[in-house]
Amino acid sequence: KNPILQSMVDFSDLMNEYAHAMWVDTYYKIAILMFLFYIVFLLTDNPTIVDFGYCTAHMAVGINLFIYYADYTDDLSITKIITLTLLAIWYLRLGGFILTTRVLKGHKDARYEELAQNKSRKVYFLINFQF
Repeated sequence: KNPILQSMVDFSDLMNEYAHAMWVDTYYKIAILMFLFYIVFLLTDNPTIVDFGYCTAHMAVGINLFIYYADYTDDLSITKIITLTLLAIWYLRLGGFILTTRVLKGHKDARYEELAQNKSRKVYFLINFQF
């Protein structure tokens, strides 16, 4: 067997598996999560919640992929645990900062206010929260 061709096939299998894990197993969960953040936006009229939502979505993807690959491979390597730990530290640091200094204090981010001008505000933010 040609080792280069085999490595290409292995990489292709890995990418197919990753695409399945991301789009089939994860995307709908993140779409629901971000829709819940959109509901919070409607209740509070504070679009800054989307920044916290993005942090939370990244953490949710990391946890979901960690669980997916731990179940799929039956391998809980130290590398995977360190990666998830680093992601959790990042989430707590950035997500905590955004939550405590922006969202809970009702800070209105000028970026979002400016982007929403001359647009249907609720529809614009629904699209913004989903993509």
